[in-house]
Amino acid sequence: MDKKSILIFGVGPLQKSIIERSKLKGLYTVGIDPMEDAVCKDEVDAFEVVDGQDFEKTLEVAKRYNVKGIITAATDKPLVMMARVAEHLNLPFFSIQTAEWSTDKLLMKEKFMEADIPCAKGLLLNDVSELEGFKMDYPLIVKPRDNSGSRGVIYCKDLCEVEQAVQEALQYTKKKSVLIEEFIEGKEYSIEAIHYNGKTHIIQFTEKITTDFPYNVEIGHIQPADISSDHQDEIKSLVGDIAQALKFKNCASYRS
Repeated sequence: MDKKSILIFGVGPLQKSIIERSKLKGLYTVGIDPMEDAVCKDEVDAFEVVDGQDFEKTLEVAKRYNVKGIITAATDKPLVMMARVAEHLNLPFFSIQTAEWSTDKLLMKEKFMEADIPCAKGLLLNDVSELEGFKMDYPLIVKPRDNSGSRGVIYCKDLCEVEQAVQEALQYTKKKSVLIEEFIEGKEYSIEAIHYNGKTHIIQFTEKITTDFPYNVEIGHIQPADISSDHQDEIKSLVGDIAQALKFKNCASYRS
C-alpha cells in the first residue's frame, strides 16, 4: 500500500467530515464502527465492523492495515480504546490516563481540584436513597459521569426534580453513579484548542445558543464570541492550566 493509513473510530454522519479531510490529505482511510450499516461505510477505503469494547479486534485491524495514526470526531466514547491502541503501537496520542480523566467527569473534577482549577461544586450520588438529608442550594444540575452532547444533563429546581433526574441520568451512563452540581448562571461558551509540543494554541472562542431549561441542548454557535481581550487572556491561561492538569498531548480539546 503506497498511501499511509489512518484508523477512523466511528463511521457515522458525524465522522463524515473527518473522513473527507483524511482523503484530501492523501490518506488511506480505515473506518471501524459497531454498526454493520454505518451511514458512511462506503465513504472510507476500508470498513470493518468492530465492537466498541473489543480491544483485540481493534488492535488486529490497526496492525493489518499498518495504520500510522488514529482519529475520531464528534464523540469521546472511543478515547480510552484509542489511547490503548496508540500506546501499544507507539502512535502519537495522549495517554490512557488522560483519556480516562477526560471521559469521566468525576475524575476530571478531582484533577481540577488537585490543580486548584475553578469548577462547579458537586457530589457523587450512587442511589436515590442517598438524597435523604440532602443539602445543596437550588437550582442544581444532575449529569452522567461519562456521556456527552448534554445527554442526561438536567436542570432541577427542587428535590422532587432531582429524584426524577437521577433516574433519567442513570439511563445515559455505564457507571452506577451520577454527579449533582451547583448551577452557575450565565451564558454558555466553549473554547477549542490544539495541544502540541507542550504548548496550547487557542483556535476559537465560541458562544453557544441553547434550548431552554431543563436540558439546554446547543443548537447554534456564534464565532468568535464577543469576549474582551482581558478575558480572553484569562481564559487562555486557564485552558493552559487544564492542559497541564490532564496532561494533554498531541490532541485537540473542547472545553465548555
